[in-house]
Amino acid sequence: MRRVSFREYLQREEGGSTEDIASSARPGRGPIPALALCGGVLVIAIAVATAMAVYASRDRAVSAAKRELENSALLVSRHFDQVLTDFIFVQKAIAAEIELEQIDSPDEFREKMGTHFIHRMLASKVTASRELVGVTLWSADGQLLNASQQWPVARRSVAQREYFRTFKSGRTDKPYLIELVASQFVDRRTIVFAHRINSAQSEFFGLLTRALTS
Repeated sequence: MRRVSFREYLQREEGGSTEDIASSARPGRGPIPALALCGGVLVIAIAVATAMAVYASRDRAVSAAKRELENSALLVSRHFDQVLTDFIFVQKAIAAEIELEQIDSPDEFREKMGTHFIHRMLASKVTASRELVGVTLWSADGQLLNASQQWPVARRSVAQREYFRTFKSGRTDKPYLIELVASQFVDRRTIVFAHRINSAQSEFFGLLTRALTS
């Protein structure tokens, strides 16, 4: 039997071999990795929740802005309809007054509508309206007969305008036509509202125009 030295005896008494002692000194898997993993998961969860909240808030903001835009567009549309109705009403009133004259021919229309009395009537209709936009009166040949904004009138013609040719040719039964043209009075583009004037037998006598200049 091999003799056991005192050192070996002490080692055995104190806990085993040197390999056991070394292995017991190695660091093991403690709670730190688990805590790091939980922290990472928590950060990801917070990021996802934040992104979802931001996206939902953006959707609500977009929906609210869309509703507000639709409401604004509706209000503008109603206001424009009202303004347009008021704008055209002046032409309707003048046309009705002219038709009461019971004019029988284009020549008679030209003679009666080219007077200073008609100029004053046109000016009074415009002054009484909310929109101080002039009214012009044209003959069946497209020549300027009268205007609310000037007297005597200059030599002007709308014979080449598409709305005039449409009325004169009878291609439409509509009493109104709207056209974007180059103004004869100012150096700008203008929107012309043309109202047809007929005899009692629906013969074309001329037209009334008002214009909105940009």
